[in-house]
Amino acid sequence: MKMDRRFYVSGHTRVGYFSVLPELAQQFECMFVLKGLSMKQCHETLEKISKALKENEYSVDFFHSPSNNDYVEGLRIQDLKLAVISYDMLKNINTNFAEQTVIFINFNKSLDEQKAAQFLRQIKQLEHERDYQIQLAYERFSQAKEHHEMKEQIYLSAMDFNKANEVTDKLKRAIFQSRKGKKKVGSKERIFFGAATPKGAVHFIEELTADLKTRYIIKGRSGSGKSTLMRKIATEALQRGMDVTYFLCGFDPSSVDMIIIEDLKIAILDGTAPHVIDPKSDRDKVIDMFEFCIDPSIEETDMPAINQCDKNYKGCMKDGTGHLRKAKEAQDVIDEYYDMITIKDKLISLQEDTIQKVIEPLKEE
Repeated sequence: MKMDRRFYVSGHTRVGYFSVLPELAQQFECMFVLKGLSMKQCHETLEKISKALKENEYSVDFFHSPSNNDYVEGLRIQDLKLAVISYDMLKNINTNFAEQTVIFINFNKSLDEQKAAQFLRQIKQLEHERDYQIQLAYERFSQAKEHHEMKEQIYLSAMDFNKANEVTDKLKRAIFQSRKGKKKVGSKERIFFGAATPKGAVHFIEELTADLKTRYIIKGRSGSGKSTLMRKIATEALQRGMDVTYFLCGFDPSSVDMIIIEDLKIAILDGTAPHVIDPKSDRDKVIDMFEFCIDPSIEETDMPAINQCDKNYKGCMKDGTGHLRKAKEAQDVIDEYYDMITIKDKLISLQEDTIQKVIEPLKEE
Protein backbone atom coordinates (compact mmCIF):
# COMPACT_ATOMS: atom_id res chain seq x y z
CA MET A 1 0.00 0.00 0.00
CA LYS A 2 1.22 3.50 -0.84
CA MET A 3 2.15 5.89 1.94
CA ASP A 4 -0.28 8.57 3.09
CA ARG A 5 0.88 12.02 1.96
CA ARG A 6 0.25 15.51 3.27
CA PHE A 7 0.45 18.64 1.12
CA TYR A 8 -1.54 21.70 0.00
CA VAL A 9 -3.88 22.14 -2.93
CA SER A 10 -4.62 25.80 -2.24
CA GLY A 11 -2.61 28.74 -0.95
CA HIS A 12 -2.67 32.36 0.17
CA THR A 13 -0.16 33.74 -2.32
CA ARG A 14 1.15 36.98 -3.75
CA VAL A 15 -1.51 36.69 -6.51
CA GLY A 16 -4.29 36.05 -3.98
CA TYR A 17 -6.07 32.76 -3.41
CA PHE A 18 -4.61 30.11 -5.71
CA SER A 19 -5.87 26.54 -6.13
CA VAL A 20 -4.77 23.60 -8.26
CA LEU A 21 -8.02 21.74 -7.50
CA PRO A 22 -9.37 22.22 -11.07
CA GLU A 23 -6.28 20.43 -12.43
CA LEU A 24 -6.37 17.63 -9.86
CA ALA A 25 -10.11 17.16 -10.36
CA GLN A 26 -9.48 15.98 -13.92
CA GLN A 27 -8.24 12.75 -12.33
CA PHE A 28 -11.37 12.29 -10.19
CA GLU A 29 -14.33 10.16 -11.16
CA CYS A 30 -16.23 11.26 -8.07
CA MET A 31 -15.92 14.23 -5.71
CA PHE A 32 -17.86 14.54 -2.46
CA VAL A 33 -18.30 18.11 -1.23
CA LEU A 34 -19.05 18.71 2.49
CA LYS A 35 -21.30 21.74 2.95
CA GLY A 36 -22.73 23.49 6.02
CA LEU A 37 -19.83 22.80 8.39
CA SER A 38 -17.42 25.09 10.18
CA MET A 39 -13.73 24.71 9.33
CA LYS A 40 -13.16 22.75 12.53
CA GLN A 41 -16.18 20.48 11.98
CA CYS A 42 -15.14 19.83 8.39
CA HIS A 43 -11.64 18.84 9.54
CA GLU A 44 -13.09 16.48 12.15
CA THR A 45 -15.42 14.92 9.56
CA LEU A 46 -12.60 14.43 7.07
CA GLU A 47 -10.46 12.80 9.77
CA LYS A 48 -13.26 10.31 10.48
CA ILE A 49 -13.62 9.54 6.77
CA SER A 50 -9.86 9.07 6.39
CA LYS A 51 -9.81 6.69 9.35
CA ALA A 52 -12.54 4.58 7.73
CA LEU A 53 -10.67 4.57 4.42
CA LYS A 54 -7.43 3.46 6.07
CA GLU A 55 -9.28 0.71 7.91
CA ASN A 56 -10.21 -0.51 4.44
CA GLU A 57 -6.48 -0.38 3.52
CA TYR A 58 -6.60 2.62 1.21
CA SER A 59 -3.82 5.20 1.23
CA VAL A 60 -4.98 8.78 1.58
CA ASP A 61 -3.64 12.14 0.45
CA PHE A 62 -4.45 14.88 2.96
CA PHE A 63 -5.02 18.41 1.63
CA HIS A 64 -3.98 20.74 4.44
CA SER A 65 -5.59 24.14 4.89
CA PRO A 66 -3.39 27.23 4.43
CA SER A 67 -5.78 29.06 6.77
CA ASN A 68 -5.03 26.63 9.60
CA ASN A 69 -2.22 24.16 9.04
CA ASP A 70 -3.52 21.90 11.81
CA TYR A 71 -6.68 21.25 9.77
CA VAL A 72 -7.24 19.40 6.51
CA GLU A 73 -9.68 20.69 3.90
CA GLY A 74 -9.79 17.67 1.63
CA LEU A 75 -8.82 14.06 0.98
CA ARG A 76 -7.82 12.19 -2.16
CA ILE A 77 -7.82 8.45 -2.67
CA GLN A 78 -5.81 8.05 -5.87
CA ASP A 79 -6.50 4.33 -6.29
CA LEU A 80 -10.23 5.08 -6.45
CA LYS A 81 -10.05 8.37 -8.37
CA LEU A 82 -12.07 9.82 -5.52
CA ALA A 83 -11.88 13.00 -3.46
CA VAL A 84 -13.74 14.43 -0.46
CA ILE A 85 -13.38 18.18 -0.01
CA SER A 86 -14.76 21.09 1.98
CA TYR A 87 -17.26 23.39 0.29
CA ASP A 88 -14.89 26.29 0.98
CA MET A 89 -12.40 24.78 -1.48
CA LEU A 90 -15.08 24.86 -4.16
CA LYS A 91 -16.63 28.25 -3.49
CA ASN A 92 -13.27 30.03 -3.66
CA ILE A 93 -12.73 29.07 -7.30
CA ASN A 94 -14.84 29.69 -10.40
CA THR A 95 -14.74 26.30 -12.09
CA ASN A 96 -17.29 23.97 -13.60
CA PHE A 97 -16.65 20.33 -12.66
CA ALA A 98 -19.13 18.96 -15.20
CA GLU A 99 -16.90 16.00 -16.15
CA GLN A 100 -16.87 14.68 -12.59
CA THR A 101 -19.68 13.29 -10.50
CA VAL A 102 -19.93 15.99 -7.81
CA ILE A 103 -22.00 14.92 -4.82
CA PHE A 104 -22.90 17.60 -2.27
CA ILE A 105 -23.47 16.43 1.30
CA ASN A 106 -25.32 19.08 3.31
CA PHE A 107 -24.84 19.19 7.07
CA ASN A 108 -27.28 22.05 7.71
CA LYS A 109 -29.72 19.52 9.15
CA SER A 110 -27.44 19.23 12.16
CA LEU A 111 -28.03 22.88 13.10
CA ASP A 112 -30.48 24.09 15.73
CA GLU A 113 -32.49 26.56 13.62
CA GLN A 114 -33.45 28.82 16.53
CA LYS A 115 -29.88 29.12 17.81
CA ALA A 116 -28.58 29.55 14.26
CA ALA A 117 -30.94 32.49 13.70
CA GLN A 118 -29.87 33.99 17.02
CA PHE A 119 -26.15 34.04 16.12
CA LEU A 120 -26.39 34.51 12.35
CA ARG A 121 -25.52 38.22 12.52
CA GLN A 122 -22.40 37.65 14.63
CA ILE A 123 -21.22 34.85 12.33
CA LYS A 124 -21.69 37.02 9.22
CA GLN A 125 -19.71 39.86 10.84
CA LEU A 126 -16.88 37.49 11.71
CA GLU A 127 -16.86 36.06 8.18
CA HIS A 128 -16.58 39.60 6.82
CA GLU A 129 -13.68 40.35 9.19
CA ARG A 130 -11.94 37.08 8.28
CA ASP A 131 -12.22 37.75 4.55
CA TYR A 132 -11.08 41.35 5.01
CA GLN A 133 -7.95 40.26 6.89
CA ILE A 134 -7.13 37.66 4.22
CA GLN A 135 -7.43 40.33 1.54
CA LEU A 136 -5.03 42.56 3.47
CA ALA A 137 -2.60 39.63 3.62
CA TYR A 138 -2.76 39.30 -0.18
CA GLU A 139 -1.94 42.98 -0.57
CA ARG A 140 1.11 42.71 1.67
CA PHE A 141 2.30 39.54 -0.09
CA SER A 142 1.98 41.33 -3.44
CA GLN A 143 4.13 44.17 -2.09
CA ALA A 144 6.64 41.63 -0.78
CA LYS A 145 6.94 40.22 -4.29
CA GLU A 146 7.92 43.66 -5.62
CA HIS A 147 10.84 43.83 -3.18
CA HIS A 148 11.77 40.24 -3.99
CA GLU A 149 11.88 41.05 -7.70
CA MET A 150 14.12 44.07 -7.04
CA LYS A 151 16.61 41.79 -5.31
CA GLU A 152 16.32 39.26 -8.16
CA GLN A 153 17.23 41.93 -10.68
CA ILE A 154 20.39 42.79 -8.74
CA TYR A 155 21.57 39.17 -8.79
CA LEU A 156 20.47 38.64 -12.40
CA SER A 157 22.84 41.44 -13.42
CA ALA A 158 25.71 39.26 -12.14
CA MET A 159 24.38 35.96 -13.52
CA ASP A 160 26.34 33.85 -16.01
CA PHE A 161 23.61 32.01 -17.91
CA ASN A 162 26.06 29.85 -19.84
CA LYS A 163 27.40 28.47 -16.57
CA ALA A 164 23.84 27.90 -15.36
CA ASN A 165 23.20 25.86 -18.49
CA GLU A 166 26.38 23.88 -17.85
CA VAL A 167 25.21 23.06 -14.31
CA THR A 168 21.84 21.92 -15.67
CA ASP A 169 23.43 19.78 -18.39
CA LYS A 170 25.79 18.16 -15.89
CA LEU A 171 22.87 17.35 -13.58
CA LYS A 172 20.91 15.90 -16.50
CA ARG A 173 23.77 13.55 -17.29
CA ALA A 174 24.07 12.49 -13.65
CA ILE A 175 20.34 11.77 -13.39
CA PHE A 176 19.51 10.29 -16.77
CA GLN A 177 22.65 8.56 -18.08
CA SER A 178 22.04 4.84 -18.61
CA ARG A 179 18.34 5.44 -17.93
CA LYS A 180 16.23 4.13 -20.75
CA GLY A 181 13.27 6.27 -21.72
CA LYS A 182 9.75 5.11 -22.46
CA LYS A 183 7.86 5.63 -25.69
CA LYS A 184 5.03 7.52 -24.02
CA VAL A 185 5.30 11.05 -22.57
CA GLY A 186 5.16 11.10 -18.78
CA SER A 187 2.32 12.66 -16.81
CA LYS A 188 2.66 15.65 -14.51
CA GLU A 189 0.89 16.96 -11.45
CA ARG A 190 1.12 20.33 -9.71
CA ILE A 191 0.63 20.71 -5.94
CA PHE A 192 2.22 22.65 -3.04
CA PHE A 193 4.56 21.24 -0.39
CA GLY A 194 4.13 24.38 1.72
CA ALA A 195 2.05 27.46 2.25
CA ALA A 196 1.90 30.86 3.88
CA THR A 197 -0.14 30.19 7.03
CA PRO A 198 -1.03 32.02 10.26
CA LYS A 199 2.10 30.36 11.71
CA GLY A 200 4.26 31.64 8.85
CA ALA A 201 5.74 29.44 6.14
CA VAL A 202 5.01 25.75 6.80
CA HIS A 203 6.03 22.80 4.65
CA PHE A 204 6.00 18.99 4.36
CA ILE A 205 9.28 18.57 2.46
CA GLU A 206 10.78 16.00 4.84
CA GLU A 207 7.64 13.85 4.83
CA LEU A 208 7.21 14.01 1.06
CA THR A 209 10.84 13.05 0.36
CA ALA A 210 11.27 10.51 3.17
CA ASP A 211 11.31 7.40 0.94
CA LEU A 212 13.38 8.85 -1.92
CA LYS A 213 16.89 7.63 -2.72
CA THR A 214 18.41 10.98 -3.69
CA ARG A 215 17.67 14.62 -2.99
CA TYR A 216 19.42 17.34 -4.97
CA ILE A 217 19.28 20.43 -2.77
CA ILE A 218 19.65 23.58 -4.84
CA LYS A 219 21.13 26.53 -3.00
CA GLY A 220 21.52 30.06 -4.31
CA ARG A 221 20.28 33.62 -4.15
CA SER A 222 17.13 35.09 -5.70
CA GLY A 223 17.33 34.93 -9.48
CA SER A 224 20.09 32.32 -9.57
CA GLY A 225 18.11 29.93 -11.75
CA LYS A 226 16.90 27.34 -9.22
CA SER A 227 13.35 27.15 -10.56
CA THR A 228 14.55 27.18 -14.20
CA LEU A 229 16.91 24.26 -13.52
CA MET A 230 14.08 22.22 -12.01
CA ARG A 231 11.75 22.90 -14.94
CA LYS A 232 14.43 21.79 -17.43
CA ILE A 233 15.07 18.55 -15.54
CA ALA A 234 11.32 17.94 -15.26
CA THR A 235 10.86 18.46 -19.00
CA GLU A 236 13.61 15.95 -19.73
CA ALA A 237 11.98 13.40 -17.42
CA LEU A 238 8.57 13.88 -19.04
CA GLN A 239 10.04 13.44 -22.52
CA ARG A 240 11.57 10.16 -21.33
CA GLY A 241 8.13 8.95 -20.23
CA MET A 242 8.62 9.52 -16.50
CA ASP A 243 5.94 10.99 -14.25
CA VAL A 244 6.80 14.25 -12.50
CA THR A 245 5.24 16.04 -9.55
CA TYR A 246 5.80 19.79 -9.57
CA PHE A 247 5.63 21.50 -6.19
CA LEU A 248 4.74 25.14 -6.74
CA CYS A 249 6.04 27.96 -4.57
CA GLY A 250 3.49 28.75 -1.87
CA PHE A 251 4.38 32.43 -2.15
CA ASP A 252 4.56 32.71 -5.94
CA PRO A 253 2.79 29.84 -7.77
CA SER A 254 4.43 30.81 -11.07
CA SER A 255 7.68 29.45 -9.62
CA VAL A 256 8.64 25.83 -8.82
CA ASP A 257 10.25 24.95 -5.47
CA MET A 258 10.60 21.18 -5.87
CA ILE A 259 10.10 18.35 -8.34
CA ILE A 260 9.87 14.64 -7.60
CA ILE A 261 10.57 12.06 -10.30
CA GLU A 262 9.00 8.99 -8.71
CA ASP A 263 10.38 6.55 -11.33
CA LEU A 264 13.91 7.49 -10.26
CA LYS A 265 13.12 8.07 -6.58
CA ILE A 266 14.71 11.51 -6.68
CA ALA A 267 13.75 15.02 -5.67
CA ILE A 268 15.26 18.32 -6.75
CA LEU A 269 14.37 21.07 -4.31
CA ASP A 270 15.01 24.67 -3.42
CA GLY A 271 16.74 24.48 -0.05
CA THR A 272 16.78 28.21 0.71
CA ALA A 273 14.62 30.39 2.97
CA PRO A 274 11.82 30.24 3.94
CA HIS A 275 12.25 26.46 3.71
CA VAL A 276 15.93 25.97 4.48
CA ILE A 277 16.97 22.36 3.85
CA ASP A 278 20.53 21.31 4.59
CA PRO A 279 22.11 17.91 3.80
CA LYS A 280 21.40 15.28 6.45
CA SER A 281 22.82 12.10 4.89
CA ASP A 282 24.65 10.67 1.88
CA ARG A 283 21.47 10.79 -0.19
CA ASP A 284 21.58 14.62 -0.13
CA LYS A 285 23.62 16.34 -2.85
CA VAL A 286 24.03 20.13 -2.69
CA ILE A 287 24.27 22.27 -5.83
CA ASP A 288 25.11 25.91 -5.10
CA MET A 289 23.97 28.08 -8.02
CA PHE A 290 25.47 31.19 -6.44
CA GLU A 291 28.90 29.58 -6.28
CA PHE A 292 28.76 28.30 -9.87
CA CYS A 293 26.84 30.99 -11.74
CA ILE A 294 26.99 34.42 -10.05
CA ASP A 295 29.82 36.91 -9.75
CA PRO A 296 30.23 37.17 -5.94
CA SER A 297 31.44 40.76 -6.15
CA ILE A 298 27.80 41.79 -6.57
CA GLU A 299 27.40 41.31 -2.81
CA GLU A 300 30.15 43.82 -2.18
CA THR A 301 29.03 46.53 -4.57
CA ASP A 302 25.26 46.17 -4.08
CA MET A 303 24.93 44.88 -0.51
CA PRO A 304 23.12 48.00 0.85
CA ALA A 305 20.43 47.67 -1.83
CA ILE A 306 20.19 43.90 -1.27
CA ASN A 307 19.81 44.38 2.49
CA GLN A 308 17.11 47.01 1.98
CA CYS A 309 15.18 44.68 -0.33
CA ASP A 310 15.48 41.91 2.26
CA LYS A 311 14.27 44.18 5.05
CA ASN A 312 11.29 45.41 3.06
CA TYR A 313 10.40 41.90 1.91
CA LYS A 314 10.52 40.43 5.41
CA GLY A 315 8.46 43.33 6.77
CA CYS A 316 5.73 42.76 4.20
CA MET A 317 5.70 39.00 4.81
CA LYS A 318 5.53 39.53 8.56
CA ASP A 319 2.57 41.87 8.14
CA GLY A 320 0.85 39.44 5.77
CA THR A 321 1.29 36.60 8.26
CA GLY A 322 -0.17 38.85 10.96
CA HIS A 323 -3.29 39.39 8.85
CA LEU A 324 -3.63 35.63 8.29
CA ARG A 325 -3.36 35.18 12.04
CA LYS A 326 -6.18 37.69 12.61
CA ALA A 327 -8.27 35.88 9.99
CA LYS A 328 -7.71 32.61 11.86
CA GLU A 329 -8.74 34.25 15.13
CA ALA A 330 -12.03 35.29 13.51
CA GLN A 331 -12.50 31.78 12.08
CA ASP A 332 -11.83 30.23 15.50
CA VAL A 333 -14.72 32.24 16.96
CA ILE A 334 -16.93 31.20 14.01
CA ASP A 335 -16.04 27.59 14.85
CA GLU A 336 -17.10 28.20 18.46
CA TYR A 337 -20.45 29.58 17.33
CA TYR A 338 -21.00 26.56 15.11
CA ASP A 339 -20.29 24.28 18.06
CA MET A 340 -22.95 26.19 20.02
CA ILE A 341 -25.63 25.94 17.31
CA THR A 342 -24.92 22.34 16.28
CA ILE A 343 -26.95 19.42 17.60
CA LYS A 344 -24.13 17.01 18.32
CA ASP A 345 -26.11 13.77 17.89
CA LYS A 346 -27.38 14.91 14.49
CA LEU A 347 -23.87 15.90 13.41
CA ILE A 348 -22.47 12.49 14.41
CA SER A 349 -25.33 10.76 12.59
CA LEU A 350 -24.69 12.76 9.41
CA GLN A 351 -20.95 12.05 9.67
CA GLU A 352 -21.68 8.32 9.90
CA ASP A 353 -24.04 8.55 6.91
CA THR A 354 -21.32 10.33 4.95
CA ILE A 355 -18.78 7.64 5.76
CA GLN A 356 -21.24 5.04 4.51
CA LYS A 357 -21.79 6.94 1.25
CA VAL A 358 -18.05 6.99 0.65
CA ILE A 359 -17.19 3.50 1.94
CA GLU A 360 -20.16 1.32 0.94
CA PRO A 361 -19.51 1.38 -2.84
CA LEU A 362 -15.95 0.26 -2.09
CA LYS A 363 -17.17 -2.82 -0.21
CA GLU A 364 -19.24 -3.86 -3.21
CA GLU A 365 -16.23 -3.98 -5.52
